Amino acid sequence: MLASQVKAGDLPPITERLPSRPLVVQPVERIGTYGGQWRTMLVGLTDTAWIGGAIDHENLVSPDREFTGKVLPNLAEAFEADDAGRVFSFTLRKGVRWSDGELFTTDDVAFAYNQVLSNREITPVHPDWASAGGRSGTAPAKLEVVDEQVLRFVFDEPNGLFLQYLTMGSGLDLVRYARHHFEHFHKTFNHDVDALAKKGSFASWVEMFMSRADKWQQVGVPVLTPWMTERPLGTGTGSRFVVVRNPYFWKTDPEGSQLPYLDRVVFDVVGNQEVMVLKITSGEVDMHARHVMSPRNKPVFANSRARGNYRFFNVRTTDFNEMGIYLNLTHQDPALRRVFQTKNFRVGLSHAINRAEMIKAVFQRQGEPWQIGPRPESPFYDERLAKQYTEYDPDLANRFLDDAGFATRNDKGIRLRPDGEPITFQIDLGTPSLNEAWAPATELIRGYWLEVGVDARVKTEDRSLFFERVFNNQHDAAAYIGEFGDRDALLWPDAFVPTRIFALYGVGWGIWYSSGGKDGMEPPPEVLRQLRLFDDVKRTLDDKERMELFRQVIGISREQFYAIGTSLPAPYYGIVKNTFENVPKTLPGTIVESPAFAPPEQFFTRN
Repeated sequence: MLASQVKAGDLPPITERLPSRPLVVQPVERIGTYGGQWRTMLVGLTDTAWIGGAIDHENLVSPDREFTGKVLPNLAEAFEADDAGRVFSFTLRKGVRWSDGELFTTDDVAFAYNQVLSNREITPVHPDWASAGGRSGTAPAKLEVVDEQVLRFVFDEPNGLFLQYLTMGSGLDLVRYARHHFEHFHKTFNHDVDALAKKGSFASWVEMFMSRADKWQQVGVPVLTPWMTERPLGTGTGSRFVVVRNPYFWKTDPEGSQLPYLDRVVFDVVGNQEVMVLKITSGEVDMHARHVMSPRNKPVFANSRARGNYRFFNVRTTDFNEMGIYLNLTHQDPALRRVFQTKNFRVGLSHAINRAEMIKAVFQRQGEPWQIGPRPESPFYDERLAKQYTEYDPDLANRFLDDAGFATRNDKGIRLRPDGEPITFQIDLGTPSLNEAWAPATELIRGYWLEVGVDARVKTEDRSLFFERVFNNQHDAAAYIGEFGDRDALLWPDAFVPTRIFALYGVGWGIWYSSGGKDGMEPPPEVLRQLRLFDDVKRTLDDKERMELFRQVIGISREQFYAIGTSLPAPYYGIVKNTFENVPKTLPGTIVESPAFAPPEQFFTRN
């Protein structure tokens, strides 16, 4: 694909495009061949997690393919931490180039850290992972640039999870801003930036800067990824988002051939999951493992394997619940907040759910009753947490609800709040949902709860509106997946401790913690104790000690019983065309990074 450009003098020869020591990728099965494309799909324009895992996973350091917690070299060919966990040094791979041919150096990392992450106009709250102790509101790390290849992050306090965070999406923020490109849109470097923003119809230079930083919505933004934008994302359902090979990508296979093997990745933007199923069964998708890979659809996919010319592969998920119901314990209405914060109320609602019937009716007989607790194979597995209050017993449910202080009912049989109003609330359900079973499952829950005198009404809404309402603490309750239930819980612990707005049961507490106590709602004593314990987790350097501390965090989650689970997910899977090679038979499935662990740059297609 690039040979003609080299011959015409439009592109340097391969020896000038690769670093002095490229990172060598070991193929899953065999050395690939060049050419072809990877056809996959997005449900709407907000389905960015699949984009991230597929094509945007090049950090300073990376996780190992099995996601065991090991940290490996990547853009940084070497790294080390001092014994105190305060100084982290990185040596960049010499000769790595951005997709436009400019060298990638420590100047780019310094620009990202000092001018973006540390700029309060662009980033109002400094990231906790880049702060002392890994905590919000503490002193930011100092970045020391030694030379073009070597830099150091220096913390006032130990940051035991810093390297782990750098392997994930947070670490991308350090390597996504090519200084030679972005300083043109930054106020510190361009005194005419306000006029430039106005000319582009932006409300401010910050709005313009962030718009230019969206590398998938425009052509020409320098990247370090295997592919770069050819056809931008953002033209609506029915459109296509296309990325083309990066001629300066800095990885090779063991024979020294530059990666990626595939020329392009093509994402069809579809409007619903039914279209996804049709595209897969008709053979229009090369590899996919998101949204529609449910037990309900597996027989359909199995019956169409010959017609679609594809096979299955396994996805080792870290999701721990098919669907949780997250009552908003930080509700803005004090009366409803008091109801939701009453633990016996939540316990009563849990006992009112007939999980066996739900699993049989809507989860295709796959799974088992499960609360908001880590998976069985997780080092944080807690059997009591996973199984407590899962027994279906309407009489017991009624007793808990009575004991919670809501024994009085109106003439329609609905229990009354302390202020005399009926206990009526809304369960928000975003669509298109991650699982088509959520809609019938929430309707079943509505019926179960009505039988014990609680009126919960289900409201479906566009996913973007769903997240807007939830993240602004405007929801009564939310139905959503239980995710990050293995080692990844250390980095995204929101289901078990409210550290961010992603703690759907305690958004107000999450805002309070992530803002260093400046905003949101101060948690009650037990939640505060748990948050302080999580602070200790992030400061701790010894992995064994850190794991034990986090088990204590999980123990408090068990006692608090923040949210209500339904079922442990059935084994996940994906589909891959029989002509599409080097896809592992089993792929780690953390939603943020899958299928990055494969890795995709060594995929290839054969005719």
